[in-house]
Amino acid sequence: MRNPVCGAVLLLAGSIIINPPMQAQTSLHELAAQVLADNPEIASQREVINGLAARVSEARGGYLPQIEANGVIERRRLIVEDGKKDNSDATFTAKQADIEARVTVFDGFVTNNAIKTRIAELQAGRASFDAAAAQVLLDLISAYADVRRDWRIQEYAQQQYEAIADQQNATNRRLQFGEATKTDSAQAEARLASSKTNILTANQDLAVSRSSFLAVAGRSADNLPPPAPFDGLPASLDEARQIALVNNPQLLSAAKNVEAARRAKAAAKGALAPSIQIVTGAQYLSGGVTNVFTGKLPDDRSAMYGGVQIRVPIFQQGREYAEIRRSRALENQRRFEEDQAERDVTRNVETAWSQWQSAVSVIEAAKVAVAANERAAEGVRKESLSGNRTLLDVLDAQTELLNSRATLERAIRNEYVGRAAVLAAIGRLTLAAIPQ
Repeated sequence: MRNPVCGAVLLLAGSIIINPPMQAQTSLHELAAQVLADNPEIASQREVINGLAARVSEARGGYLPQIEANGVIERRRLIVEDGKKDNSDATFTAKQADIEARVTVFDGFVTNNAIKTRIAELQAGRASFDAAAAQVLLDLISAYADVRRDWRIQEYAQQQYEAIADQQNATNRRLQFGEATKTDSAQAEARLASSKTNILTANQDLAVSRSSFLAVAGRSADNLPPPAPFDGLPASLDEARQIALVNNPQLLSAAKNVEAARRAKAAAKGALAPSIQIVTGAQYLSGGVTNVFTGKLPDDRSAMYGGVQIRVPIFQQGREYAEIRRSRALENQRRFEEDQAERDVTRNVETAWSQWQSAVSVIEAAKVAVAANERAAEGVRKESLSGNRTLLDVLDAQTELLNSRATLERAIRNEYVGRAAVLAAIGRLTLAAIPQ
């Protein structure tokens, strides 16, 4: 006859266990590439780069000539009073057209500094894009590791439930023959309920992890690829600091923002300098009234001209000086931001390195604990059959085994994410850092 407790175990397993993630054919590298291609935040950053590149082209246009053409066609009526006649009038069509070209020869280096400002802003934007891509990859790796961790813990919780259910069945059988007490049965029942709670908690944690993975990756966590090692990890904390100060995209972006502000200040000062332009053009005039002496209409008239125009600003209502003060304040702000970015990068490197190394140490200790608890749980179970161990000893051994396994899985997750965090802190967490 089927045991009711075993039936409850199977029912519990079928009702609350989420299907484990199946192994996919794609690699973690391919998954990361898909996420970077489809992530809306990355797509938004790409458009920011496109906008900054357009501003560079706009600034370079300052070296190109300015060509402007104008044309006017008017219907005019001229009223003449000559004192002899009451009045006379003439109606005619007047036409005018002109075209002019200007080439800036010198503008106080305003155009040159404006171009360098836009280029520095573009470089800062690209560094910010790299930082955003690294953060998306780190979020993806964290969510990926969370799902694998919670899936494994859920498996261990299910195994504990089944082991305790077997003990409860054995206790109930011994109780029928007077070899166990009702207290033993109550203890087994209480531990079975606690293990059921562990499964429910693990199930909830896994559901949250899967939801986070969906938000980051844009796809479900049903088919996860196997984990992949990371390339480019530094050998020491000092090496990590040195690499970060040179390679971290946040620090590079801050440095380029300082350069852009410095060039903008130079452009503002250039507005006080004289400007020189070469000007050339042509004009055409047509139309007029009849000459009262000759009776002829005026001939069409045209002219061409060329020269040099020099502009010397003397007083412009203080706008240039206000812009210089504003740009100087912005440069100081960018320098303070660069100093803060350097502090943040150094702190992030040290924090990531410490967490990574701590997880490595925990893994070593947790592996020893898991191996010892597995031997202890099996030994206590066998000894309980001969009466050398109590039921409580068996239940405690199962609890210790589950706790040590969960600790190991959390440490494995922290070590894996810690490596990625170190790479992100030193500016090396790119798609190339994940082997194909």
